[in-house]
Amino acid sequence: MPPDRSSDSSGTDSIGGCLRDSLHPSGQSAMRGQSSIIGVALLLGITVVAISALTASTGALVADGVAAADTTRVSTDLNQVFDPRNNRHTTEMRLSRGTVSVRNRSIRLLTDGDDVVWSGHAGALVYQSGSRTLTAFAGAIIRQDRQTATMPGESRISVSPDALYLGVPVLNVSGADAVSTRGHRLVISFQTAARSNRIVLPAAAYKIAIETTTPGIWEQHLRERGAETTTQRDIDNDGLISVIATFDGTRRTHIVVHDIQVNVAVGQ
Repeated sequence: MPPDRSSDSSGTDSIGGCLRDSLHPSGQSAMRGQSSIIGVALLLGITVVAISALTASTGALVADGVAAADTTRVSTDLNQVFDPRNNRHTTEMRLSRGTVSVRNRSIRLLTDGDDVVWSGHAGALVYQSGSRTLTAFAGAIIRQDRQTATMPGESRISVSPDALYLGVPVLNVSGADAVSTRGHRLVISFQTAARSNRIVLPAAAYKIAIETTTPGIWEQHLRERGAETTTQRDIDNDGLISVIATFDGTRRTHIVVHDIQVNVAVGQ
C-alpha cells in the first residue's frame, strides 16, 4: 500500500505559505510601509523648509536692525557736525556699510517778483544704507525709508515778526564726491570752520527756495515756520524741484553762511 503523503504535502504547503507570507508581504502591508516612508520624508522636508524660512527671516531682521543702528549713529554724527554752536570742531564718522555722497543742492532768497537776491550752492550730504537714506542739507536732516520721509530735528530757518533768519552750512569737499564702503571701513572727517559769513538784507517781502528731492516734508516744515504759501518749481531747469515759501509782510533777512570742510578718506 503506497504511503499516504497528503499530510506531508499539506504540512509542506502550510510551511511554504508561512515562509512566503514572511518573505513576501502582502500588497496592503507593502503600501503601508511605503506610506510611512513618504510621510516621514514629507515631514522632514516641511521641517527643513520651515527652518530655512525662519533662518532667512531672522537674518533679514538682524541685517535690518544693523542698518537702523548705523543710520541712527550717522544721524547723531551729522547733528553734531551741523550744530551751529560748534564753530571749531572735528567729527569723525566711521562706517562699515552704505554709501556717502555729496549732491548739488542750492538754497535761494527771492524777491516778491521771483528775482534771485541771494543764492548759496550749499551741497547736500547723503548717506544711503539699504532702504534707508539720510540727507543733510540747509541745516536739516531728512530721514527716509521705503514708506516715509521725516525731519526729526530742526532746520536753520526761523521767522520773527520783523526778521527772517537763514543759516546755511556750505560743504567744501576734498577727496571723492561719492564713496561706497563695499566691505571696507570708511572714515569721513568733518571740520567746521571757525568763522562764518554774515549777510544782512534790508526789509522787504522775501521768499525762500530750497532744492530738494523730498518736497512734501519741506513744505510741511516751512508752513510750521510761518510760511503763508508754498509752491514747487524748477528754478534753474536742472530737473530738481525747489520748494518756494512765501511769508507775509516785510522783514529784514539775516543770512549766516557756515563753512564746513569735509575730508573723505577710505580704509583708515
